[in-house]
Amino acid sequence: MTTHKATLDFLRFCVTNSEEAPVSINQISWQQLYDFAKSQTLVGICFDGISRLKDPTIPKPLLYQWMTEAEQLRRNNIHLNLTAVKVFARLKQDHLQACMLKGQGNTLRYPNPYSRTPGDIDIWVNASRKDILRYAKEHFSELEEISMQHVGVKEDGVNVELHFTPSVVNNPVYRRRLIKWFKGQAKRQCANEIELPNGAGTVTAPTIDFNLVYQLCHMQHHFIEEGLGLRQVVDYYYVLQQAKKENPQFLYQPETGRYPLEETLKYLNLWRFATGLMYVMHELFTLPAEMMVAPIHETRGKFTLNELLQAGNFGRSDQRYGHFIYQSKGKKFFLKTWRILDFAKYFPAECLYEPIFRVYHYGWRIWMNHIKR
Repeated sequence: MTTHKATLDFLRFCVTNSEEAPVSINQISWQQLYDFAKSQTLVGICFDGISRLKDPTIPKPLLYQWMTEAEQLRRNNIHLNLTAVKVFARLKQDHLQACMLKGQGNTLRYPNPYSRTPGDIDIWVNASRKDILRYAKEHFSELEEISMQHVGVKEDGVNVELHFTPSVVNNPVYRRRLIKWFKGQAKRQCANEIELPNGAGTVTAPTIDFNLVYQLCHMQHHFIEEGLGLRQVVDYYYVLQQAKKENPQFLYQPETGRYPLEETLKYLNLWRFATGLMYVMHELFTLPAEMMVAPIHETRGKFTLNELLQAGNFGRSDQRYGHFIYQSKGKKFFLKTWRILDFAKYFPAECLYEPIFRVYHYGWRIWMNHIKR
């Protein structure tokens, strides 16, 4: 058994909250596990696993470093939760409907809601782009770059993205379908109130059926655009786990052999990615069939899993394709196109439009940020 497999075995122990530590634990390189957790932004959840071990053999200096980072994650999550509540209170006071996407909403599904590595706060505002931009200029001191799906602002030192739409795709046919689907969901999602941990306050967040579709779309977008890490995969595992407990009607129905979300996922061009991701979920976390939204496709799944492990969070650990993430704009364009051609074999409808949409979006951002603004 290789050290790498031992690392993945330990990740399964952490994510699935198993009672028994894996038999391969004696073959773990703790430094390799730490480096892996850092590259995949899974430091907190892996430390939770270490905390459950009876007699961990991890070197003391590394243990203390890990413990310090886990504590900082806890503090960061508390700060982001309070900031999210503050922003939502302001939006509500100003009669704007909004919904918090992924991120802090996902923490509620974790065994420890403070172990997830936080990013920024993503808020979908149910209003026009023009109204959202005007509101951002009037109510936030720092206005950052405008993209096709959001505008970035700052609140109490936290990056907040005010979304015009939850996500975008490259293919124009499926983009129109996705926008239409989001619009049809907006009011219901913006009315679904949840309580953040330890009395932080109330926000609104998506329903489970919306998350089963939306977070797939979000993952596919990052997977194709730059690279996807395991943090988002772990998020989705907990979404599936919640669906199994509370809304199993959206998952595989063994009595009929149906996947209730199949029609929606095919309509939005998410089916291929879903079948590959279910393979990943099964391999990493032994996900059972009754928790799946699509059947396993082994070929796509092996490709997807390999990419997840090599790319790291948002592709920052990927050494292939000339380490394209860190190149100049011109060089990055060609290296990224080279990478997309490899992906097109598995996800053609989205990948073949990626270079076209990239050029269009680049021009659109210049217009919005430097000319119209």
